Amino acid sequence: MIIIIMRWFLNTGLIFLIVFSLFIQPSYGITSTTIQIEVNGSNNLPVKEATIEVFSINVPNASSLYFYTNENGTALFQGEQNQTYTFKIMAENYEPVSKNVTISSDILEYKLKFTLNPLKSQKDSGFWPIFIPALLGLLMFIFWAYRFYNNHTSPRPYEKYIKDSLLLLSFFSWIPVIMYLLYKQKEYIVLSDNLRFPVYIPIAALIGVLSYLLISIEEIFSQKMHVYMKKCIVYGYLRRIIIAPYIAILGVYILLDNTKIQNSWFVLVFSFFTGMFTKTIEVWLYKSVQGLLPEELRNEFNERYKYNLEYSELVVRLNIEEDVVFGLYFNNVDTVEQLAVADFHKLKNKEGITEEYFNYIFEKANDQLAEIKILKEFLNLTPTELKLLIDKAKVYSIKDFANVDIDSINWEMKVATENTKISNIFKQKQIEAKVFAKSENFKLLSLEDIKKLSEICRNKTEKEFNVILSLHIDLKKLKIPDWSVEDTINIRNIPIATLKQLKEHFSTEGNMKILQDNMKDSPHILKLFEKINQ
Repeated sequence: MIIIIMRWFLNTGLIFLIVFSLFIQPSYGITSTTIQIEVNGSNNLPVKEATIEVFSINVPNASSLYFYTNENGTALFQGEQNQTYTFKIMAENYEPVSKNVTISSDILEYKLKFTLNPLKSQKDSGFWPIFIPALLGLLMFIFWAYRFYNNHTSPRPYEKYIKDSLLLLSFFSWIPVIMYLLYKQKEYIVLSDNLRFPVYIPIAALIGVLSYLLISIEEIFSQKMHVYMKKCIVYGYLRRIIIAPYIAILGVYILLDNTKIQNSWFVLVFSFFTGMFTKTIEVWLYKSVQGLLPEELRNEFNERYKYNLEYSELVVRLNIEEDVVFGLYFNNVDTVEQLAVADFHKLKNKEGITEEYFNYIFEKANDQLAEIKILKEFLNLTPTELKLLIDKAKVYSIKDFANVDIDSINWEMKVATENTKISNIFKQKQIEAKVFAKSENFKLLSLEDIKKLSEICRNKTEKEFNVILSLHIDLKKLKIPDWSVEDTINIRNIPIATLKQLKEHFSTEGNMKILQDNMKDSPHILKLFEKINQ
């Protein structure tokens, strides 16, 4: 009996243990909670390698536990439920933060967020030193704008002194700023509580600029370059020196993501290459800003390119050296028409312009204007049509017009049908121009000759027009003073088609008599006889 009772107790105890282990123990054993700790700076960027000290208030003389945040600024801690813990967050260059947290038993996961404020120390500097270069650049622009507004092509002595002083100060503007920060042992520049950046960013950018300048200077010695372009390069160097550190600072916080900003070496290298490739970084920044603008405002960025010297009228139409065009601009000579009436001896500034070259381009301008006049009169073009041919088709003579592909030209009319209409008009006029342009010596013809030929041959066939045109050019080559189209028509009516046939008529007395009878109304017959007999 005793044995049976003991066995019953053992079985009951075993069953109790099994039930306890299966049902009671799991619920009773959940006494801890996972706590995710997130540490950010006041700029909302994660703070990596921050030290987290945790100790329990409920347990006397409890030892502290230490954790470190990862690259994302987070760490995990396993805490007991219904316990109160003190969290102390410490990080380099940040003020420490502490907080008491009680872990509730009904929450299995906690997420704690801590925000650290930058540590204000003697190693921080105010913002004012870094704006000295920008101020000098602004003064340079104001001085240039003053001279431009007052149209001072040649600087006065005091203006030259001011310009040279501003140039010198601007070129070396960052050096005293950097030297001041290093002398004062400043490591960070503080713009506000939420924005501070290390001094090494502008330093690395300037080193990159220096590398770029030395490479560029070396390349310039091996390149043929216009004088005005060299001046532009010098101002480009000045702009790069002033702006590169600012671009590096903006680039770090706009183009880089949070993880890269936390990597000091990456920021250092990025700043260096920003100095070397400032223009590329600027283009990236411009594009990021332009994407926020409406289309009409974005188009304003492209408007300035049409004012480049390479697109100027004197370069495009006459192919004048850009240095000379730059000098002519200072003398208010901007167009072909202005050049055609300009006087070399009246130019105020002859820098880069020789009298020999000026006479060459002066004659070239007048020749082109004469060709354009012939083009306009021969084809009976309206001012609008002539402007379209010059600006859009780059046509400056009848020969140009005869060879241009009209279908490939965009006349940039507001309505598509207008483009087609103007193209059809020019195609009709081009047929007449092609007939005339077949002669290699059409330049011998004067404007009066062209108008007469067009009038007299209006109802003649293309073949007959070519015969008269060729004969007239051959007779013009004889350089008989005041030889006219009417004189040529009289020769053609004999009929004579070539200069060779004309010489054959002089071979017999009878033919000469016929020629004299046909040319009796022409005052140039005697001169013609003299030329033929030579």
